[in-house]
Amino acid sequence: MINVNVDLNFLDKPYRELIDNNHRVNVVYGSASSGKSYSLFSMAFIWLFEGRNVFICRKVAASLADSVWAQALAIISDRDMGHLFKINKNERSIRCIANNKRIVVKGLDDPKKIRSLIAPDGTPYDTILMEESDEFQEEDFNQLKTRQRAKYSKFPLRIFIVLNPTTKKSWIYKKFFQGLKWNGKRHEQDDLLIIKTTYKDNTNLDQQSIDSLESFKGVSDRHWRVYGLGEWGTMNKIVYDDIYELPKDLNMKGLQVRLGIDYGGIVDPNTFTISLFDKIKHHIYIIDTLSHWGMDFEPFAELIKECMLKNNINKNQLILCDSSDSRADQILKQYDLNIKHTRKGPGSKLIHLKWMLSNKIFIDYDQELLKESFEIYSWKKNTRGDYTSDTNHEGSDLLDAIRYSFVNDMKTNVITPTYNNNF
Repeated sequence: MINVNVDLNFLDKPYRELIDNNHRVNVVYGSASSGKSYSLFSMAFIWLFEGRNVFICRKVAASLADSVWAQALAIISDRDMGHLFKINKNERSIRCIANNKRIVVKGLDDPKKIRSLIAPDGTPYDTILMEESDEFQEEDFNQLKTRQRAKYSKFPLRIFIVLNPTTKKSWIYKKFFQGLKWNGKRHEQDDLLIIKTTYKDNTNLDQQSIDSLESFKGVSDRHWRVYGLGEWGTMNKIVYDDIYELPKDLNMKGLQVRLGIDYGGIVDPNTFTISLFDKIKHHIYIIDTLSHWGMDFEPFAELIKECMLKNNINKNQLILCDSSDSRADQILKQYDLNIKHTRKGPGSKLIHLKWMLSNKIFIDYDQELLKESFEIYSWKKNTRGDYTSDTNHEGSDLLDAIRYSFVNDMKTNVITPTYNNNF
């Protein structure tokens, strides 16, 4: 252990007990913007100074750079602690120079690849943070728990499960909450600790973020329950079950343009969408779309240019598309369209959809195909008849183009509040 003075007032009260907590499993859940991730990532550095190794993971490795890893680096910068660590960006590891202990950030696309949770110094990763835990399967949790080794560790083994409670169909709800007599904020039983927080527990949250969250109140019950109140939601058949009519008097001042393409191939249409984004209110306005079956890419490119011109969109505006057709890319670029591929990988669609569902989406009800797409785009069921986190294909063509157009906005906003107390 090294000597570092830490004033715990930098943590909001609900999280302080977690610093010295030794429960085997800790579920930390609640609303958006409640400070869950920031608080736990900050604590990871305290644990590092104490001599612990910390393993932080998300299900999809491709999501790490803009979320978990970015948050960890931001905390180091915010606290002016760079001189205390050796940072390996390729391995996404942070080594404490004084005691050689590590924080490592990994993706669990294939949990079987995590054969051993042993740090390079031969001691185990005794603390695991599962960020966005609803992306994981129960088997991932079981693998992590099994592969943690108590041997050679002077600290109790711990796993922290961190999430917004999106659906009661989640394995987390079934494993830890079903049948639980719950007082609403805290539950302790044997080796299990459950803590619930909301945005009201985050004393550093700015008014703009509060107003954005509270805008769902009385408008979208599901969004408000999950993201505002931090309550367990329900998985409905329809993916986008809260869609609103585009205002006739929409003020476009300050809104940002988002363009997307989904290549259809032989059996599906090529689609193009134009959306406007209010980053402050988290509102998405879909103002125009194209959808054409069996059309060559040359005439499709011409239609895109006409559609952009009609809507006064700059010809150099970035268009994000899927990465399924290199020939289409070449042709569209010949028409001076600014095409760029989106980042895709295992599990990326679910991450994208979760982000899309955190916004209010407005459409022109006169666009019949778009309206129908939202009405029929649904979650898949498994063999037991339960809804899964995968989607059916029907209705996806236009909606995929919209989703691709916002991929660059889906990078986690790394919020590093400035505290009066020193860390």
